[in-house]
Amino acid sequence: MNESQKEVQQANLDAEKAVIKELKQIYAQAINDCQEKISALNSRTDMQNLQSIIYQKQYQEALETQLSSILTNLQSNEYQSVTEYL
Repeated sequence: MNESQKEVQQANLDAEKAVIKELKQIYAQAINDCQEKISALNSRTDMQNLQSIIYQKQYQEALETQLSSILTNLQSNEYQSVTEYL
């Protein structure tokens, strides 16, 4: 591998690291958003929409679980390519 190829390879690695760092921040923010929505749903007291509130809460909890799993995989470097998360 010549010097130019090494520079290109290093630039690609640096770009991938930056993307992974940004993805971690985005997934962490999405988890926080889900937690805020769950808290808001827990504080609702209107009984007319109770079933809808329950479904929304379950959906947010499932979404939070999926996001947490993805974030854990990102943090443990268990991925083949960054494109899996884009």
